[in-house]
Amino acid sequence: PPPRLPWTFTFGLQATPVKDIAGWRKWRMQPGIHPNLEIIWPTPEVIRYYGYPEPTDPERYRALVKDRHAAGLAVVPYSQLNGISGQAPEWSFYREEWTNGATDPGSADVVAYGGSAFYGCSPTQDWIDFIVWANDRYVREYDLDGLYHDWTLVMPSSNRLAGCGYL
Repeated sequence: PPPRLPWTFTFGLQATPVKDIAGWRKWRMQPGIHPNLEIIWPTPEVIRYYGYPEPTDPERYRALVKDRHAAGLAVVPYSQLNGISGQAPEWSFYREEWTNGATDPGSADVVAYGGSAFYGCSPTQDWIDFIVWANDRYVREYDLDGLYHDWTLVMPSSNRLAGCGYL
């Protein structure tokens, strides 16, 4: 039999600041009293694919961001770090390696995109490289003030192609 290797575990902690050094406690979302922040939610008219860091109409999106900035609002669009729409072109190429088995085919916001499922992604180096690159491009190209990430927990994966499973 092959030799037994010691088990290794990887985990992460998300620290919550105890002292507000960035001023985030003063954020007030639109709509509301004295708003200074607007989250751009994913709809097919605004974001190309559900949770994907790319607008449907780049020029209209630039105008939207410029308009919100002129009104004194920070623009923070909804995005995903651990999942991708089945409609995204990258999914058809990388799905075997990226998938962790989690899907959401039925939420109203996902269905609004034509019934495409939303898939969870394993933390492979290709996924990490892609999503960091795509979000960096998104923020820089459209002068965004930040990103609102949902579903940031790392979902379990047994995908051996992603380096997560076992035989």
